[in-house]
Amino acid sequence: MKKPWRNKLFHALLLMILSVGAVSAEEIVMVFGGGYPPFYTPDLNTGMYIDFLKRFEERHPAFSIQKVQLPRVRMDAWMKTGKAHAFSLNSIMFIPEPLRDNFCFSDPIWETTDHVIMRKGDTFCFQNPEDLFGRQVGVILGNGYGQYDPLMASGKITAFRVASTPQLYQMLLTRRIDACFGNIHADPPTMEANHFALDRFVFSRHPLLSFELVCQIQNTHAHFQKTLNRFIQTSRATGYLKALEDRYSHTRYLTFDNCME
Repeated sequence: MKKPWRNKLFHALLLMILSVGAVSAEEIVMVFGGGYPPFYTPDLNTGMYIDFLKRFEERHPAFSIQKVQLPRVRMDAWMKTGKAHAFSLNSIMFIPEPLRDNFCFSDPIWETTDHVIMRKGDTFCFQNPEDLFGRQVGVILGNGYGQYDPLMASGKITAFRVASTPQLYQMLLTRRIDACFGNIHADPPTMEANHFALDRFVFSRHPLLSFELVCQIQNTHAHFQKTLNRFIQTSRATGYLKALEDRYSHTRYLTFDNCME
């Protein structure tokens, strides 16, 4: 003889278990900028890093990532005050040394490089900082460029600072500047999104900077860092990180200069 009360009890217990599981997911407030293609689009719906985080949440349901989009200055402020638990993608080299002890960092997720971008048919050979002396170079206002910052501050490199990357491309094509600084991952999709043909530009074969992209995390959330690191290590071992990069990268469509070491 069937006992309906047992079925009701079973379903009630199942609902309780599911409810507890949903409530127990720890929310991680993670700050993002206005867009960092191909890692994440301005709407935070697609990109290498978005796919990466989706899979992380699937594999580790104990964490729920709350994405908060902010201007860069406020991203840093939220991290400084602890309002945010994590900074989506950053590089340790761009964080002032006195502040680094306040945070822990994930293992490197991807490595990227900044390059000199020139007009096609009007290139020069870039292999070291001295090759930029006396040239007019476009850069993004507020961005750091490592060893090139003091050279621009001293006037050895004439810097034109603008608010957006499309402005840099337009200035370059209209010959208002000799070159601009750009990123091997981020600039190609930005060019295409703003209707600048990739074949009008040449990237330096020699990079300006090479840096690793990591997730910056509050020291109070070292447990999240440990779980994320295990996921990064597994994703690298299985080829998932490489597959994401291959899927989203535009590097194969770029033209590089002919300068050799």
